[in-house]
Amino acid sequence: SSYAIDEDDVNVMVAMTENVFTIQATDAFENDAIYCDTHPFSTSVVVEGEDIDANKTRVIYIGGGKYRIHVTPLKPTIILSVKLNGSEIKRSPFNVTVYPGTFSAPSSSASGM
Repeated sequence: SSYAIDEDDVNVMVAMTENVFTIQATDAFENDAIYCDTHPFSTSVVVEGEDIDANKTRVIYIGGGKYRIHVTPLKPTIILSVKLNGSEIKRSPFNVTVYPGTFSAPSSSASGM
């Protein structure tokens, strides 16, 4: 089945930041679908998760059966589902550890004073 090229890019992300990973489409025999450039839009790639910014989620076909996925997580841990033509890709859904984004002085506070 289809798979994420580098699972480390999927399993660890930064909150409130665009994170990018790539998936590779495969055929029924797990051969990379490198010759599907003639019909890349007949393939459906769907990314789902309760704690992601759906408005910023993008799927871009980059050729050779590969799709670049852009996701912005909102919570410390998310479950991310990636489906190709309605079926989960290999190891999906992913349990993603999300680290804090860049610290911001205006949104920080002091306590115990």
